[in-house]
Amino acid sequence: MIGAWSEYSSTFLVVFPAIVLVAFALPFLFAPIAWGRLIGFKLPEQTDLAVYFGRSLGAAALGISLICYMASQNPGAQPLVFDGLILISAVLTITHIHGAVMKIQPLIETLEIPFWFGLMLLQIALYPAGQGYGLLG
Repeated sequence: MIGAWSEYSSTFLVVFPAIVLVAFALPFLFAPIAWGRLIGFKLPEQTDLAVYFGRSLGAAALGISLICYMASQNPGAQPLVFDGLILISAVLTITHIHGAVMKIQPLIETLEIPFWFGLMLLQIALYPAGQGYGLLG
């Protein structure tokens, strides 16, 4: 069963993220309230959308953590995982800067800006260059 359709794995890695990008990632990032209303959340009276986004973020963080643990034992996979972590940290830095500039987040979120930026710099410094296939080498 595992790998039964392996000849389509490259196609899946193009199609799947395109669907996730359009259906979830971009709407969550740029229009979360409009997306919530579109799929049927009653806003602002319901708080279920906040719970949904929190659980979605938690699930994504869990997946990222598990991938990091798996890659820690596979040096060839580490550059791609670091690429992902660096991109995530960069986007979170920008997201928190945007929230601060727009004054739409509590102070603790603004204080996360140096955390995410510093984490990105640390990830770049720890990048496993020459150990596999990664965007940064």
